[in-house]
Amino acid sequence: MKKSEASSKPAPVPPLPSDKSPNLSPPDETPSVTIEPTEPTYFQKRLQELGITPELNQQTAASFTDEYSRQTFPVFSENLNGDILIRYAGINGWKSYFRGKSQEAAYIRTRLHPSRCTDGMPKYLTPRGAGTEVFFPPLILEAYQQSTEIKTLVVTEGEFKAFKACIHGLFCVGVQGIHNTHEKDPDGGNILNTELQAVIRICKVKNLIFLLDNDCLTVEYEEDKDLAKRPTLFYSAVRNFREYTKHLDCDVYFAHLNPERPEKGIDDLLCAKADKAAVIIEELLKLKVKNPYFFIENVTDKSLKKLKSYFALDNADAFYDKYEEVLTDKKFRFSGHYYQFNGLELKRLVSDAINNFVRVGDDYYEAYHKPDKEERMELVFDKRKKSTITDDYGKDATQFIKRYKGFCLVPSHHNYRREINQCYNTYYPLTHQPQAGSIENSLSLLRHIFGERIEFAVDYMQLLYQRPAQLLPILLLQSKERETGKSTFGQWLRDIFETNSVKLGNADLQGDFNSSFMEKLLIVVDETSLERKTTSEAIKRMSTEVGKVIVKKKSVAEYETDWIGKFVFCTNNVGTSLYIGKGETRYAVFTVPPFPKEKKDPDMLAKLREEIPAFLHHLQGRTLHYPKIGRMYFDFEVYKTDELDEAIEANIPIVEREIRTYIQDCFDTWPYLKELFFTPKDLVDELKENSKFIDHVSVVRTLKNDLEYLPSKESVRYQFYSIRVFSQISDGYAPSSRVGKCYCVNRHFFETGKVQISEPQQKIPF
Repeated sequence: MKKSEASSKPAPVPPLPSDKSPNLSPPDETPSVTIEPTEPTYFQKRLQELGITPELNQQTAASFTDEYSRQTFPVFSENLNGDILIRYAGINGWKSYFRGKSQEAAYIRTRLHPSRCTDGMPKYLTPRGAGTEVFFPPLILEAYQQSTEIKTLVVTEGEFKAFKACIHGLFCVGVQGIHNTHEKDPDGGNILNTELQAVIRICKVKNLIFLLDNDCLTVEYEEDKDLAKRPTLFYSAVRNFREYTKHLDCDVYFAHLNPERPEKGIDDLLCAKADKAAVIIEELLKLKVKNPYFFIENVTDKSLKKLKSYFALDNADAFYDKYEEVLTDKKFRFSGHYYQFNGLELKRLVSDAINNFVRVGDDYYEAYHKPDKEERMELVFDKRKKSTITDDYGKDATQFIKRYKGFCLVPSHHNYRREINQCYNTYYPLTHQPQAGSIENSLSLLRHIFGERIEFAVDYMQLLYQRPAQLLPILLLQSKERETGKSTFGQWLRDIFETNSVKLGNADLQGDFNSSFMEKLLIVVDETSLERKTTSEAIKRMSTEVGKVIVKKKSVAEYETDWIGKFVFCTNNVGTSLYIGKGETRYAVFTVPPFPKEKKDPDMLAKLREEIPAFLHHLQGRTLHYPKIGRMYFDFEVYKTDELDEAIEANIPIVEREIRTYIQDCFDTWPYLKELFFTPKDLVDELKENSKFIDHVSVVRTLKNDLEYLPSKESVRYQFYSIRVFSQISDGYAPSSRVGKCYCVNRHFFETGKVQISEPQQKIPF
């Protein structure tokens, strides 16, 4: 058993100061000087209230450093902070514990000064790293050492209560909480504290009382607090204490102070009724079920059901009957469920919040509003554990949750349905309610960005709103300047389509996981810089997808969903933000000019948001300007711009650009040429000085894959024209005659990107 640290014997605790202090001034000196009385400390007041004198506040026990040495210390003392220090002694001497691996220290518990019990600070502090112990007042240790019989032993919560009871001759020990009467046995189970068992055995205890305060049956109403938790804690403490003591040869009693009295604990009762202390002790020791001061019940063989009934924990009706004065007709929570008395009977309630949950397949989800950085609410849909729901709304709350077979994605802004054929629609309904009003700022922004193509822009917006499943061109808004309105337009789109839209960065499109955007209607990418060809190819492929796509989410198995996404890119990297290949028709590229200084409006976005209901009302009553022509609705000529051609030109690979430049230079230099012939080796020799990327492999790959040129099937004789040689000897230049499997480029077809392979000029016999 643990003991505690020893030190030299401290000075006795000084008595409390008297009401008057002696006059320290010389008798013949006028005026006299006096010292004002000193205010008693918290420690002194507490001991005075309890009647603990310096003589009673002494305990002699064996030192934990030397079991043959006995040391005397005060049980209660104070530190410089005004806290009360409580030194523990056990049946084998002063208690100790180990700080770290080898440093042994006295077991001293601290009762903080009331002024320090703020910000959630507990009233008591146990030594860090030490377990809980039982507090044995001097009266108990003396009885143990002398093997004095104790007919009735009381176990209560708190050192002061136990010490006060012992002062009045009631054998009592203190525990550090109603659930701290036990310790672990070698097998990991719980047993009654072994020192307490030793006292019960040596002192031949016949009756063991587990004494609680008078508030063990008190319930304070809070609507969202489970009111069963507090009485359940007291019930479980009594139940466990009975289980820990079953093997002992004594009767076990559960007792608590009378709830109708103002005194909370036995120390309060003995202090308030000091003149009746002997009577109070006598009433407790009679062990009668009820007396003016205590309720007492023998629980040695009492069924747990009856014990549970005493705390009104059988069911909600029993709980309401016991606490009707507190609960009246209020809604209250009991054992995880909500109840309310309607004047006739107690009714089980289901929280309205349970309607925010759904079960899809085997998983639970909650829909709720989440504020963004501007505190605007956005509806989100997150996965929840079943245990979380039952903790918050009751054990059987899940039976009130709507169930679905699976998910579906059906976008609609007019005839929206959350449930479709027992499937949960993950598309979100818009919260905007269309109504007539001004749309001046909305049209002004569209006119600024799209210029003469404003009808295309409004049609685009109308199709997003009225036909969200329709494929649409990829929008690319570019400008070298900033503050042009590109980002404002992107955010405005997000504000219109709310949770069905998402704003991404470049890394989000290039990462391994795509769940953040694969089920969104609108994907807005700001500050676009996606030069990787593979990324651009994936974007193009998705923009024309009419079937299923794979959703990849971290730590979740991949699954398929319908694709409804439309891309809107905003960038300051003109011509190079995306890889756009030749012949591309899926992009609508617009260069956005900066706002004139006089038209810059820092409140533009706020005004656009205010106009959303009116703008949607406008789209509802508007007739589409353009008819449906192709898979992306519009005819390509409607949104084809010079900026698209420039973007295609800017994205031509270096090797292809060099070959094209060579061909064009040849046709410009020799206007009479109708056809141009060359082999890959000719091009490498001709162009290798222009770029480090020119080599035989890159030239062959470019001719085949990018230019789609094919060589002659057999070796032929051809005339090779060299711009490099011509630039050195322009006068008298003549092409060189060569033999090989050459490529033939027709001047006429070069302009269209097509190639005509001529018949061999002269077959070479090999």
